[in-house]
Amino acid sequence: TNCDAIKCGPNQRVVSHGCTACPFGMKNSAGDDASGSDTSCDRTCALYSCPPGYVKQNHASTSYSWSSCCHAIKCGSNEHVVSNTCLACPAGLKNAAGDDASGE
Repeated sequence: TNCDAIKCGPNQRVVSHGCTACPFGMKNSAGDDASGSDTSCDRTCALYSCPPGYVKQNHASTSYSWSSCCHAIKCGSNEHVVSNTCLACPAGLKNAAGDDASGE
């Protein structure tokens, strides 16, 4: 008879012929073969801290980078930017949507 290779589950990698969980902020597809070489996990948006005026958006891309994970916050109608934050306009004042809270 033959022994079957152990296949790692989702978000696991091969380390010394065993399946180990990926570190925080990393991911891996299921199916790595524990009888082979060590494998690695890929970065996710969880590793990035977005600066003020930006919001983190997870996505299905395989190329995670700061620019693909952090997107400028756009203010809504009757909001304006104060210290990289969208705030409601004071009573009696208005503003069109679209102000960029990132300051760019």
